[in-house]
Amino acid sequence: MPQPDDSLPNSSPEDPTPLADAAGIAPLARQYGKMSQIGFEFVGPMLIGLFLDFQFGWLPWGTVAGALLGLVVGMVHLFSLTFRDSRKALKR
Repeated sequence: MPQPDDSLPNSSPEDPTPLADAAGIAPLARQYGKMSQIGFEFVGPMLIGLFLDFQFGWLPWGTVAGALLGLVVGMVHLFSLTFRDSRKALKR
């Protein structure tokens, strides 16, 4: 008679704990994804501006323009996420 493998996660109906833990991670992962996306939106244009500075000799204007563009784009996205989440909370 085969013995159960203890290395596999327990998916029996008597102990649903591993499945419940996995379901609790998904919202947290979505929040981390949103925040990292906003961080890249702030930093990405500045790095592109820095690259253009060295390619075309525009130092420091490409970096300044990239930083301003990143600030505007990042803040718009941050505000849109904040207002969307607050509207969802008000509807509940």
